[in-house]
Amino acid sequence: WTDPGTCLRMLRAMKGDEVAAAALLETAIACRVRDRLLYRTMQCEVACDVRVIGRDNEQRPTVYMCARNQEKMFRHIAPQIQLAFEAAVSLCTPGNEQVVIIADMYNFSASLYLDPSALKEAGRCFGSVYAERFARILVVDFSFIAQSAWAICKPMMSKATQ
Repeated sequence: WTDPGTCLRMLRAMKGDEVAAAALLETAIACRVRDRLLYRTMQCEVACDVRVIGRDNEQRPTVYMCARNQEKMFRHIAPQIQLAFEAAVSLCTPGNEQVVIIADMYNFSASLYLDPSALKEAGRCFGSVYAERFARILVVDFSFIAQSAWAICKPMMSKATQ
């Protein structure tokens, strides 16, 4: 977790600020240690539709997420989202280490995201473990309610992840 590539990615995410990059790396390590069983087994309950669906035109792994069939609170689907991103990152090639995300927000239910502590923790972990990993995020059918949820989560992520 502290190989030169990871350290450089953290430094890029923090725009060259070494102190901030070290703090970001520390947060990422803490998240990985906390979720080590999840990352080691790469298994969790399937609670939503999130998966790697292929590669984009630049050969970056592409993750598809669909809100339509989500029936459980965000806290319960977060591990599956983590594993989908981890699988996508494992498919990256040297020099092309970012992923593309397609989030289909049709039928998004804001009530499933009313757990601020789960959203904050996910933002903290995704913003650190996957800093500088998002090449593009394409959001489809993003309702006003979903935009409000994004406004709550966005400040919890690093500027680069935003």
